[in-house]
Amino acid sequence: MLLAELLTQAPVPSVPVSEGPDPAWGLALGIPVIAGGAAASWAVLDLRGKMYTRWKLAVDIAHSGLAERITDSLRELRTAIDYLLPESATFDPASVVANPDKVEPQAKHSISLIKTRQQLYRRYQRLLRSCDVLKYLTIAFTSFGLLATVLYFAANDRTSLWWSAMIACAASGVAIILTAVVYGVLTSRLQRSVERADDASDASS
Repeated sequence: MLLAELLTQAPVPSVPVSEGPDPAWGLALGIPVIAGGAAASWAVLDLRGKMYTRWKLAVDIAHSGLAERITDSLRELRTAIDYLLPESATFDPASVVANPDKVEPQAKHSISLIKTRQQLYRRYQRLLRSCDVLKYLTIAFTSFGLLATVLYFAANDRTSLWWSAMIACAASGVAIILTAVVYGVLTSRLQRSVERADDASDASS
């Protein structure tokens, strides 16, 4: 009985209720996102300029070389066609049954060179545009990460606000990954186009 009375009279410690933001959780998530986003933004800030400097001369040289090669190829095609269908004042039955397969390889080669030349600048421009997209996405990722962290501490009771900022930050991160993949594919394709243009120029020389 005495023990029971002592227990009932003893003060009961209050259990702390977790309210408000958790600094450890907020900083552990916010600081890496902000720091990583800032580093990525700085890395891609001048990416377009670097790619422009790296590829501009090579693309221009390849483009000019392809133009010369296309001209030579079309001349060869015209010569083959003239040989196949010579101009004649009188009707020649042999020309009616002339086999066009003889000029098909040269025609396909000319078309292939024309397509390569058209793709060259198109892929180059797409690569530069992907650099711009990466820059804006990394800035958005960093901004949303910073906003989510600030809202978590400053307006923790407004859950929808900082959760929306976190979702936007995550969406920006996914977009960065996808754009980086596109950037890598475009770089690889442009490299192949330049190499193909160089091979075509070497073959004509």
